[in-house]
Amino acid sequence: MQPQFAGKSTMDLIISGDRTRTTRAKTDIQRMAKDYNLSKISDLVGKVIRMTDKTGRQVYTRITKVTPFTQEYQDATWQKEGWEKAVTDNLVGKYPYALEFEVIQPSTQPTVQPSQIEYTPENITSLKSNEVFVFGSNTEGKHGDGAAKTAVDKFGAKYGEPKGLQGQSYAIITKDLSKGKRSVSLDSIYNQVIDLNDRAKVRDDLKFYVTKFGTDLAGFTTEEIKQIWQDIHENYIIADNIVLPKEFEVRDKQPAVQGVSSNVEVVSPDYGVVVVETNPSLTKTEEFVKIIQPQIEAQAYKENTSGAANDMFMYQLRWTRKKNALAPLNNRSYANNGLPITDAKSKDSYVYDTVDQNGNPLPPVSDLQQIIDEIQNSLGIDMSDYDAVIGNIYLPGQNIATHRDTTESLSARNYPVIVYTIGNDSGIGIYEDKENPGSPSFRSDSRKEIPTKNGTIYTFGMDGKGRFELAHDTPKDVKRDKKFPPITLPNGTVIENYTITLTFRRAADLTPGMPTSPRKITRGVTKTPLQTPSVTDAKTPNVEQAKKIIDQQLAKIEEVLSNPENNVIMDNSLLISQKTKEIAGDYAGSKAIADYLYGEIYKRFGLPISGTGKFSVRELIRENQQGIEGVEADKINKEDLNGLDLDGTCFRA
Repeated sequence: MQPQFAGKSTMDLIISGDRTRTTRAKTDIQRMAKDYNLSKISDLVGKVIRMTDKTGRQVYTRITKVTPFTQEYQDATWQKEGWEKAVTDNLVGKYPYALEFEVIQPSTQPTVQPSQIEYTPENITSLKSNEVFVFGSNTEGKHGDGAAKTAVDKFGAKYGEPKGLQGQSYAIITKDLSKGKRSVSLDSIYNQVIDLNDRAKVRDDLKFYVTKFGTDLAGFTTEEIKQIWQDIHENYIIADNIVLPKEFEVRDKQPAVQGVSSNVEVVSPDYGVVVVETNPSLTKTEEFVKIIQPQIEAQAYKENTSGAANDMFMYQLRWTRKKNALAPLNNRSYANNGLPITDAKSKDSYVYDTVDQNGNPLPPVSDLQQIIDEIQNSLGIDMSDYDAVIGNIYLPGQNIATHRDTTESLSARNYPVIVYTIGNDSGIGIYEDKENPGSPSFRSDSRKEIPTKNGTIYTFGMDGKGRFELAHDTPKDVKRDKKFPPITLPNGTVIENYTITLTFRRAADLTPGMPTSPRKITRGVTKTPLQTPSVTDAKTPNVEQAKKIIDQQLAKIEEVLSNPENNVIMDNSLLISQKTKEIAGDYAGSKAIADYLYGEIYKRFGLPISGTGKFSVRELIRENQQGIEGVEADKINKEDLNGLDLDGTCFRA
């Protein structure tokens, strides 16, 4: 912060009017443009957004200016952001736009008037051809009473089908018929509502009338179901073509805009790199240091041997060279192509050990639960299945060389690496292959340095993207001149000028019944990752009608791409990829539609994606990427690694 703002938070400065500018990452700009349905980012001027900090404080602001974030503009307006100039100078070239804003008083904060909102009628007896009746169902699909009976009698619901789109009806399971009222968890209902909301956004040609499901025969209160809709709206925005009963309606308040309403920043979508600033108080930092101090004093040692090597300490599992392992974990790692470490073809020189370097038991990851809670609340990821933590203690002049994380189980690809930072300002350098995004990157690729500070959380491999492919390192010659709570090393040395990173991973193979991706947590409710619709619960489409809808959607993409200004908002290939997933979502299971869709994509945009009978868009894209990676892998040889500092890395020629 600038000296005059010492001790104040970002929210303090916004509320007082001392901060009137924010710089945003490209991904934030893309989300804002999409959320507001804008053709160009300058149309954000005049929009009202809600900004919220981690304590729940919020304020409404109006965008007054949107401008390219150039050095000239930075030099003239840096004071408006509240930070010292050197901090925001580092963002020039990384963040494309700056937004200027003003706080608006509560009396002028916008609301949607009740007269502007359409509510679901009490009794629906007929529907137009593009309208859908959303009702509460049971686990057996016995639609014998209430709205469920209406759905069967009038709107095409199928007896015995418990959930999903059926004719002109859509079923949400709210009751286990064998157990009675309140027998289905609110978590389950929450997940189903997310699926409904996603389906509605894909099928914007339909209108979904939601009944008061769950509040009669299922035994839930109106407030409980309304809270689910509130959570959905705050985190995803309820689709415009969903009509709610008056008792459930929550859209009478201005929704938060993702990317502005929190500190979460997506830095690299291709490699799953996400950054969150938690800005902990001194008291919280002291508490976290007290948690890790015993293990530092008991174990900290140098695993790597270079002159810049730093001390490390571990929880539950110890990452080490295979030759140094005492009781290694026999996992099937990415580096070993999924083979167990005991296999003769297993070539990785690193493993996870189940004891420390002296043969002593390691403390469980759960010893860090207070820190884990902070991460979970910030990222919304359930970390209960993470089983390894590496603590790195960096002093001035120490760093880790370029490497990829590949010693973890191949089955845990969708478990991102998560890092929490304690202490001095530092950073993480990531390398992105711009020609083949998401494929293995090298030190010769484009490097982006992400600044970190006390409380910074960052990930790579979010949603499995680039989990094992991202090359990264930590910066050299970091000053680390600030003092933090003292820590005693095993040799008795007391240090205060450190940066400590706690790196959480899933190292062991996933066990039967364990989720393939960590569950998502939103406002205390756990939800499972959204899955591509399966063949069994998908609508059986009319092929010719589907082709017409596909043509309409692709025409919209062509229209967007024809405007050069939109190239700033969204990379063309990313836009096409996202729209392809949206179009595909309602037509799972049809090879004819798959072939038509991907044929049109190739004809119109030149993207060689092939169809498949299973029609899982994620699988198609993943297969296409793997094919590209296979070609590139054939070209990689030892000469490609020349000049790389490989100490402590997991690169394989």
